[in-house]
Amino acid sequence: EGEPALSHLLGAARFDGFPVLLVDDDPVARDATEGLLVHWGCDVRSATCGADALRLLRGTAAPRLIICDYHLANGELGTDVIRQLRILAHHDIAAVIVSADATQALRDMAAGLHLLHKPLNAARLRALLLHVAGTSAPVAPQA
Repeated sequence: EGEPALSHLLGAARFDGFPVLLVDDDPVARDATEGLLVHWGCDVRSATCGADALRLLRGTAAPRLIICDYHLANGELGTDVIRQLRILAHHDIAAVIVSADATQALRDMAAGLHLLHKPLNAARLRALLLHVAGTSAPVAPQA
């Protein structure tokens, strides 16, 4: 009985205006994830690398969630990008690492961060958004 209720809650949730910073160097994965987030009502800013993400964050309100690929171009790691963004924002923004890598080494590197595996599961991403949004951000039922 708990499963259908969870499914209904996940399906009904909207995240209107919920600010998300998405960092992924793969245009197909980035566009697909951004499309899902926008469909759910999120306010998404996208970047291809850490430098782009830092530029987006400067002078604007910090996002409520960072979604970052683990292996970015030129050997850049998502864990380092998240650390730099948190330093710039002066607080620990909720963050998730997305990776096809399922090794213990990655789990160790991503300690303290949420971890989602590729291919990205939409229901798990939506559940994570609900968790991060918590009670401090309005999550209205879909019309």
